[in-house]
Parts: sequence; structure tokens; C-alpha cells
Amino acid sequence: MDYWLKKYENDRSKLLVLPYERLTDNARGPGTALKLALFLDSVEGVNAAKPEDVACLWHRSVKYMDEGETVEGHSVRTGSSATPYTQSQFDAIRNTLQTQKWKYKDDPE
Repeated sequence: MDYWLKKYENDRSKLLVLPYERLTDNARGPGTALKLALFLDSVEGVNAAKPEDVACLWHRSVKYMDEGETVEGHSVRTGSSATPYTQSQFDAIRNTLQTQKWKYKDDPE
């Protein structure tokens, strides 16, 4: 995070940070994909999908769905949400995230 926030500290219009979990979430995924599409569409030379098509494209690419049917051979990304981390690993992650939150508390993003 530090690298990207420092690299684009003078022009945040060129930076978009999206959590993977939001992009793959059933409820928030389509909206997150729309945010990504709008960001990409603002880049010169990039023609992103029309906003009204993004949710459909999200379902096909992230959830591997085609008109409500699972595309053969692909995952619909369901299953256990349990994480195989130890308590010390969770503590390290929490501490790192809290440090980042404090470090960038005044950041507009």
C-alpha cells in the first residue's frame, strides 16, 4: 500500500484501490466492478464497458455464470469462508492494517 499511495500522492485520480473481497462478493461485487469500469474509462485510450453492462460482465467473469447456468468446468466461487490462519497471523494482519489506517488517516481516499 505504501508504494502505491506514495507513487500517486500528488495525483490520486490515477489510483484506485479495491479489496478483492468486495469484488468477489455477491452483494457488493457488481457495484465494485462498476467503480472499476468507471475508473478505467477515465483513462485515455481505454474503453470500458457501458455502465449498464457491467453487472452482467461481472457475473460472467467473476462468478462464471452464463444466463444463470454455471459454465461447465468453472467455479462459481462458493464454499467455506473459513481461513486457515493462526491467531498470531491474524494479530499481525490486524496490526499492519491498524498502522496503515493511522498512517493514512488524513488521506482523502
